Amino acid sequence: EGPEVETLVAKCLPAACQLLAEEAKEETIALSLETIHLCCGVSDKVTASVAPQLTELLLRVWAKHNTNPHVTEAVNDIIANLATNPSCAAGVMSKWTPAMVGIITQGCVNKKMVLQGTVERAIQLLAALIRSWDQSKPLPSALFSAVSPLFRLMLETDDNSAMQAGSGLLTLLLRRGKSQMLQGKIQGRSVMEVLSMVVNRLLSPNVTDYAACEAGPLLTQLVFGMGKEIGQNAASSLVSATAKRLVRAEKPVLIASLVTFLAHVVKALGPNRMLSALENVDSKNNIMPLVMTKWVMTHGDFYSCYAQKCSLIALGMILTSGDPRPYKMHVQVERVREPPPGRRPTRQNAGTQKLKIMLATEMVALLC
Repeated sequence: EGPEVETLVAKCLPAACQLLAEEAKEETIALSLETIHLCCGVSDKVTASVAPQLTELLLRVWAKHNTNPHVTEAVNDIIANLATNPSCAAGVMSKWTPAMVGIITQGCVNKKMVLQGTVERAIQLLAALIRSWDQSKPLPSALFSAVSPLFRLMLETDDNSAMQAGSGLLTLLLRRGKSQMLQGKIQGRSVMEVLSMVVNRLLSPNVTDYAACEAGPLLTQLVFGMGKEIGQNAASSLVSATAKRLVRAEKPVLIASLVTFLAHVVKALGPNRMLSALENVDSKNNIMPLVMTKWVMTHGDFYSCYAQKCSLIALGMILTSGDPRPYKMHVQVERVREPPPGRRPTRQNAGTQKLKIMLATEMVALLC
């Protein structure tokens, strides 16, 4: 069965590439891309034989249809697949990295490219290349040419999607190539200095919740992956800034992102030290009750299973720590109103009522 499938792929893949090269209608392009994606996942040997031509062809298609998210996302999937093939990875990286870095650079001055989503998808493709790259090997140096334009974009744009994609790419670069990334300079400033400016902007109330929703993973990487580089004082400042931003956050997607980071801090510092740190964030106002209330009352709206898991583990640690502070805080919740004694629930007597309960009680309810 193996040789037969490989023979079929050897016929289909060049035919799909030829159809794609003829610049057909977008419907035909979509079918060609789907066929190429399937073939590339079946036979590494056949894929490697056409990789140079395919890489060049896909780059032309991506450039021509860069405003069509369906086409660019399909091409991104194929490129990510090619990057996992040891025979194709270097060629794909050398061809696509300069092109995508160029698009990010142009997006810093051409706002239309940002609004159309072209810059976002270029950032996403670079992120896909990093994820596909062999973890036993250092990242190609060409990838780090994206750092300077990416920083500029993150400091200037107001586009939610570009900010989200940029935060994700920065997190990946720091996770996979920290030492390489920190070697450079950005307009005379150290990378750490500019990175601090980006993080401060993400945690600023002037940036929308949606634009900042990928701040949590970046904060986690900075504090737990680069603790020696940033120092204890900077890490403490990041925790304080996160707590202040959490109090102002309204969208569950951002609250979940920041709570996930704080949950990691709870695990690292211990519940008692974490609660004390929250109490000392503001010398004039104790925001610890506000942080914990926002955390507990929004937990049910967390979409990510990972965020829910981290949140529950941290809440369980706080509850079992013996710290009395969760029992001294109260929150207002809605509960189903019980019908009068001896009467069956009906539309008239059913409904909800607002109750004031201990925060610890609500935490127990979430854990159960």
